[in-house]
Amino acid sequence: MFILEANKILMEFGDRKLFSIKSQKIYSHDKIGIVGENGAGKTTLLEIIAGRQKPTSGSILLNTSFGYIQQLNDSFDDEPYSSNKNAWGVVKSPKSGGEISRAKISKALNGSHGLLLCDEPASNLDERGILQLEKELIKYKGAIMLVSHDRELMDKVCNRIWEIEEGEIRVFSGNYSEYREQKEKKRQNQQKEYDKYIAEKKGLQSAINNRSSRAKNMTRTPSRMGNSEARLHRMDVRQRAGKISGAAKNLKNRLDKLEQKEKPRAETSYKLMDTTDDRKKSKIAIRVDNLSFGYDDSLIIDGISFDVPKGDKLCITGDNGSGKTTLIDCIVNERDGIRIAPNNSIGYFQQNCLDLKEDDTIFESVMRKSRMPEYAARSVLAGLGIKRDDVYKRIFALSGGERCKVSLSSLICRMCTILILDEPTNYLDIYVLEALEKMLMEYSGTLIAVSHDRYFREKITDRELKLDIGKITEKGRNETDKNSNRRTEILLLELKKTKILKKIREESDEGRRNELEKLYEETLKSMDKIKTGCDFSEES
Repeated sequence: MFILEANKILMEFGDRKLFSIKSQKIYSHDKIGIVGENGAGKTTLLEIIAGRQKPTSGSILLNTSFGYIQQLNDSFDDEPYSSNKNAWGVVKSPKSGGEISRAKISKALNGSHGLLLCDEPASNLDERGILQLEKELIKYKGAIMLVSHDRELMDKVCNRIWEIEEGEIRVFSGNYSEYREQKEKKRQNQQKEYDKYIAEKKGLQSAINNRSSRAKNMTRTPSRMGNSEARLHRMDVRQRAGKISGAAKNLKNRLDKLEQKEKPRAETSYKLMDTTDDRKKSKIAIRVDNLSFGYDDSLIIDGISFDVPKGDKLCITGDNGSGKTTLIDCIVNERDGIRIAPNNSIGYFQQNCLDLKEDDTIFESVMRKSRMPEYAARSVLAGLGIKRDDVYKRIFALSGGERCKVSLSSLICRMCTILILDEPTNYLDIYVLEALEKMLMEYSGTLIAVSHDRYFREKITDRELKLDIGKITEKGRNETDKNSNRRTEILLLELKKTKILKKIREESDEGRRNELEKLYEETLKSMDKIKTGCDFSEES
């Protein structure tokens, strides 16, 4: 039986349609990931389901209780805590972003709700927190609706995807990766249909032009003909020209009736300009040698050493408070123990985006230090979701997410030989995030990134250094191979889970349905066993 039904939902802001839903049902085993561009209405959809906003028209029928992990409200009341608050490391009167996120998750998991609404629940969580969240959501007994830019979280948890695009909600079966595969296949099929339509249209138009030209040329009488011959010629020509004109008219009717196909949205490709410089003789771009740093009497970094070869792509990981941002600040400011190879330029992305001038337009801000021509800079901006006349918006009028896009665009256009990025994926929707990944994959310089986004790290970086209690360790290849094997096992179980869920939906026999539900639960348990994760029971 369904736990939620949405009927004829229309949501508008003024004269702008945000989205509409003709009819959708959610069942107890559904784990739904909601994707769409920033501003598409993902949070608004959850707010409507939670009863905190009213749609312009339509109705929501909810047959169960729900928990709600919100992202926008930083306040938190102390009651009631979940029974597993110790596992979540919940403290009295949480203040930091990480503490508030854990408290919200703990509270939402309190009780046996039939539906869990999650709006960017991984925000402000460190690696351990994300793994704990993943573990909790996988074993959650009810339905889940998840808004998140953490694609690995959606791969592990979701069995359906709701996509909000151009005001419509489209439903895909499977997790996020399967959704992307289906989306790409659909785009390729649309491209084939469009190419076929264009070829047929050109062929018909060419045939029409050819016949029209032939009919026109046939009306000319050769100059050497006598009068009687000319009359016979004109009669013959009129007959043949009439047939050709008739054929051209039939072709014109076929052209008019040809079903028009829309051109699919093209996948944008990026080829960044080469940042290599022959003057850079050193093979080591950055050397960290016995670096120690702290504040007052607290030592955050304790005698660490490592090299970053030229062209290397390195990620730095660690729990919240482990010193990741402190380390990259030390590198950027070349503190004692840091050596940057000569003739390098560093581009540094900070989470707070304080490098922007409030009165600049977006385009002025990006072009101020750009080494790219204007057309290339516009391409970078468009790839990160800032298009057309939006480039003339002033910085003071931008949201946090838009400021993030401007700062990243500016760094890329400066063509620095070293990029250092501190949590660049925060505030970006998935589509912009994937565009950024494509750009960074084309980047020929040296890259250091701090990010909790596992997909981002695996696609962009080839080394991982982990900070823990002031020390640093490099993640070994054996551990990476084990994770790869786990991913393969999990992917196979995800496919099995999706197939079982589909059978449950279609099965009318009660007994057979119960057997499938048991099999579904066993599959979840098998997945849980091979998942990596830890709790916070030992954390103060």
